[in-house]
Amino acid sequence: MARYIKCPSCGYIGKAKIVDWDLGGCLIAIILLICFIVPGIIYIIWRDSKAAKLCCPQCGWINVVRISKTKATRNGGIKKKRNVNLVVKCLQILWKIIIKRKQS
Repeated sequence: MARYIKCPSCGYIGKAKIVDWDLGGCLIAIILLICFIVPGIIYIIWRDSKAAKLCCPQCGWINVVRISKTKATRNGGIKKKRNVNLVVKCLQILWKIIIKRKQS
């Protein structure tokens, strides 16, 4: 299931990037578990929640705002990909065929 976000840092609107555990997060969890068991467990639960896993794919900002797909498409952030290059290539090939037939 795709998560749609709006990045307050760069203004990106679209699908979010999902972040996994990194070295810093593991070290913080280990230190909290060794020194303070309850905050360590709370940190691990928070880190595994879906709220902590979303970030902006363009700038990497982690404090993103979740939005619905309808808001994302209405704001113009998500646009249907059109294969313009394929159309241009087809037209170029047709033009070459027409030119060759006229020359013959």
